[in-house]
Amino acid sequence: MGSDHWVLASLDVGAFGSPAKVCGDRGQTLLIAGEPLLTKSDETVCRDRQQEAEHLFDHLRRGNREILLAASGTYCAAYFDPETRELLLIADKLAIRPLYYLVTNEFVAFASAIRILESAGLCSGDLDERGTYETVMLGFPLSDRTCYANVRAMLPAELIRILPSSERRERYFHWDQLAPTSDTLPETVDRLVGKFNVAVRNRLRGDTTTAAFLSGGLDSRAIVAALRGQKVNVLTANFAPPDTQDRVFGELVANALTTRHLQIDVVRSAAGDAYRKDQLREWLGKLEPGAGRPERPNMLWSGDGGSVGLGHVYLNEAASREISGGNTDNAVRELFRYNRLVDGNGALTKAFRSKSSTWLFDAVRAELESIASMPEGRALYLFLMFNDQRRHLFRHFEDMDLQRFEFHLPFFDAGFIEAIVRAPMSWFLYHRFYNVWLKALSPAAASVPWQAYPNHEPCPIAYEQELRYQWNDYYGKLEARRQVRNRAVRAAKLLTGSFPQHLVDRGRLSAAIALTLVGSNSYGHILEAGAVFGEHWARAKGSSAWTGDERGKAK
Repeated sequence: MGSDHWVLASLDVGAFGSPAKVCGDRGQTLLIAGEPLLTKSDETVCRDRQQEAEHLFDHLRRGNREILLAASGTYCAAYFDPETRELLLIADKLAIRPLYYLVTNEFVAFASAIRILESAGLCSGDLDERGTYETVMLGFPLSDRTCYANVRAMLPAELIRILPSSERRERYFHWDQLAPTSDTLPETVDRLVGKFNVAVRNRLRGDTTTAAFLSGGLDSRAIVAALRGQKVNVLTANFAPPDTQDRVFGELVANALTTRHLQIDVVRSAAGDAYRKDQLREWLGKLEPGAGRPERPNMLWSGDGGSVGLGHVYLNEAASREISGGNTDNAVRELFRYNRLVDGNGALTKAFRSKSSTWLFDAVRAELESIASMPEGRALYLFLMFNDQRRHLFRHFEDMDLQRFEFHLPFFDAGFIEAIVRAPMSWFLYHRFYNVWLKALSPAAASVPWQAYPNHEPCPIAYEQELRYQWNDYYGKLEARRQVRNRAVRAAKLLTGSFPQHLVDRGRLSAAIALTLVGSNSYGHILEAGAVFGEHWARAKGSSAWTGDERGKAK
């Protein structure tokens, strides 16, 4: 870090309607991705995110970092002072908006999409074997790990201060130090209805027409209900296949909430894109400017975060009892049992399976031990928010510059989550609290059926029609077959280039590919493990074989 050369670059897709960049008279620069939503004492926010950026800049240049406590939005930021050569990297309170970085003796590099670092050749070197293994087992790495040994991902509420001779990591907010509330259950319901309405209102910033996803589940309907409760005109879209609860119940709640609803029929081969951004772009692009068109057409309301944040999916009473009693190992075992998690994968070599046989268990235990003891198992909840939910939208943000859509994410509002953390966890398990809360938020939204999670509190509204369920044959057997076959083709491409045969058993992977191509659907886990290790190995070693994974290339 001895050079005086520095470059800060940003690409704003224009979705928010205002920039978020400030340059001072001495060259100090602040860049923001997302929106901080600096919340005042009366729970209002700044006029727009440029005003927020200017406010943040003024505080940061004076060394006041307490201003970060006022932010309730999803964002990341970088502040640089060329005179002091101080670089500050900032994550939001849950680190929902990713920021990846690496620090060497010669330079510092960071980006909000890891493919930018990959394309610049900055991920070359060694795999982070633990991070890649966790990605195979969970779909994401734990803690600050990535699949590369030299690249880290920022943690919740993390502030990193980098100077030519030092690097310091600290947390500006501590979730595990929040004091429990003494509110009753009805008072907590009312409080969380209010917090959610504030989260929606502050993200609206005065918009009178907006666009939102609307499925047959609870999360998107809660958002649309809050918008309609604030007299906002809402255009809603649903992509579910025919004859599914997701589709039929989405239509019912659209009628109940009086939205302008569009059912977008997409080919089953588009199932890999959870948000159907190509179809969304076509739909919104056809809307005429003026009345009836959203003021910010590239801003979409999404229910991400609701099922875990409010519904407490993945948690149960047994794990909560164990962690509350100080039995961390038993709590991890119960968490694994309840969610059908195991350590190990048949694609791995015998030596690597032996080496990694307790990695997942040990990593989850370490994460729980890093969180202070909290009442009623809240440490388990924070573990999920800090890991599963923190990484939940990383793929969306990875190619956002190509798709050019931003999401409003009120379920990740820091003030809303803070009120949940303060309340007894037992109230929230199995969507019990959620169902009561929805009725208080919007009786109309709770008046029509919804798709409930398996083994969670069922929807109390009966529906006679036989409809397919999201967690059982959602797209049909033909689409499931097509998807696993595509995994086989993806894995097969990697066998032709640089391959980590000390980690992945080439023979087992080849057999799984062959059996899949001739009709078996039983080896998806082996194909996925081979593809994840193979792709990241190829990128780390500079091979071109990884380009077959169809990710957007950096521009």
